[in-house]
Amino acid sequence: MGIPGTGWAIESDMLVFGVLAGLAYAILAAGIVLVYRATKVINLAHGEIGVFGAALLAKLVLDWHWNFWLAFAASLAAGAAVGAVVEMGVIRRLAKSPRLILLVATLGVGQVAFLARVLLPEIENHAPFPSPLNREAEFGGVVLSSPHFMMLAFVPAVIVGLTLFLTKTPFGIAVRASADNPDRAKLAGVPVMRVSTTVWAISGALAVLTVALLNPVTGAVVGLPTASVGPSLLLHALAAALVGGLTSMPRALIGGIVVGVVEAVMTANGAPTGSTDLVLFIAILVMTLLRRRDVDSSADGLGITVKTPPLPEAMRNLWWVRRSGLITAVAAVVVAACLPLVFTSSAGTYMLTKVLIFALIGLSVTVLAGWAGQLTLGQFAFVGIGALVATQLAGHGVPFLAAVAEAAVAGGIAAFVVGLPALRVKGPFLAMTTLAFAVACQSWLYGQDLFGEGPTYTFPELELFGLLDLSSERTVYFLTLVVLVVTAAAVARLRRTGAGISIVAVRDNERAAASFAVSPVAAKLSAFVFAGALAGLAGGSTPPPPVSSPSPRRRPQRSSAPTSRPSSSRWSSSAGWAGSPARSSVRSTSSACPRCSASRSRSASPPPASASWLSSSSSPAV
Repeated sequence: MGIPGTGWAIESDMLVFGVLAGLAYAILAAGIVLVYRATKVINLAHGEIGVFGAALLAKLVLDWHWNFWLAFAASLAAGAAVGAVVEMGVIRRLAKSPRLILLVATLGVGQVAFLARVLLPEIENHAPFPSPLNREAEFGGVVLSSPHFMMLAFVPAVIVGLTLFLTKTPFGIAVRASADNPDRAKLAGVPVMRVSTTVWAISGALAVLTVALLNPVTGAVVGLPTASVGPSLLLHALAAALVGGLTSMPRALIGGIVVGVVEAVMTANGAPTGSTDLVLFIAILVMTLLRRRDVDSSADGLGITVKTPPLPEAMRNLWWVRRSGLITAVAAVVVAACLPLVFTSSAGTYMLTKVLIFALIGLSVTVLAGWAGQLTLGQFAFVGIGALVATQLAGHGVPFLAAVAEAAVAGGIAAFVVGLPALRVKGPFLAMTTLAFAVACQSWLYGQDLFGEGPTYTFPELELFGLLDLSSERTVYFLTLVVLVVTAAAVARLRRTGAGISIVAVRDNERAAASFAVSPVAAKLSAFVFAGALAGLAGGSTPPPPVSSPSPRRRPQRSSAPTSRPSSSRWSSSAGWAGSPARSSVRSTSSACPRCSASRSRSASPPPASASWLSSSSSPAV
């Protein structure tokens, strides 16, 4: 069967393998729905917890020769234990905090889960991901094997069981009661804390179950290095969960199947690399924009305003208290200026420069999340856009400062385009949308010909005003320090102007600010644009890694692997999402569909090295 106007064909094997992959996405979405229904928190660490448990399963079976089913049960128990520990050690302690803090805390949990996976003993036996059976059967010309039968057996049973569990059992009623009004549920005798812990434990086990079922279907090879799969896997699950409105298990099952089929059809027909993530971003944006406002409207706001107690009158009159901000800033600049005297190597100076770049990105996040109250996970997408724009401009002879300035403009324009539809999306739904945008940028946008012919180019030698040689690491460091100080001073000044006060006023009380002729739309959009410009400035200012002689620089490469990350640095061929390349135990080498695998192997270039997701984002964003 063909798709009119596209030249694409839909065949039975695509549908079958797409449905199988979609079932895995559905069960991962079920874990997200379960946690959200119980605690109104979107667990951004869900994918990484699952990958950790799957890596443990592979280690137990391949190296320590455990029985598969025993190792499978142990890995599920490990996932449940991780979920319970996260709830008791993180979520419960932050129960009274703004939900922005809870959402960000799950990012940290994801990083810890990623680190735990990296620290697992290295797997010695490189082999396909373990599966308990070695049987095959042919149905209608489609050959199904043990992993496919496990998927068909486990996923529908789990989805139906969870649905009945939440709707027909007293514990399910307690889950809904705890989510709607925890205080009233406590008065009614509901053990709210125990309910929350149980839900997070079930969610952790579901995450491990998902990856353990999906890896054999996709042909994952154990023991090969790979990047974090958290963002891409999470993006598929979020799209499926949003089909169910983050509340319905059956609709999440349907959403997962649709996502899997669309991915299989696009990949098998040779769709451009990353186009699936682009489609998922568009779908998530449309679903969040069309979400009914009368359903769970309490989830819109994150309530990020934190009231700090005022200082006693006696302390406020002390001069060093009144000038504490200025004193701290001056001391920090002095220390930063002296650091190159301690770290004299090129590599050390380069790492210090990267710290300053991250400080610039932190300023952009402060404007958007701190001032405007808009949590996004896509700031590093604007960093990458600024980096690539500056690369192309400098490569065509544009002076360094002009290239960096235009990178900031490009970041602001991109933020304006993203911010327009995002104005209607609030709270955790905005975070999901911007995370999808960040993943689509790294897998699709950065590989477009818009950013150069690629895949390699030579970056020209640069000078500033004909006086400063930017090939010197120390010169670049001090120049970046000057840019950071000037930018920080401008941000601090903007905070005290009418524009900054208006942005904060809209964050605190949008209706009250509007009654004083402050436009909430203009305030939020200006925060988006300014934060995007700062992120683009940081990308354009990213320094080259230390090299002994001029060498070709690589642009971000197109990759077939959903876990790969093209560089967001305009100078480097390594992953621009910061951190060191990760050692992992699982690498996906093929799609769920054999036809998809063949298409990918023909059209894609090898993925670059990468590191933990959101170690500099985000994503996602963020």
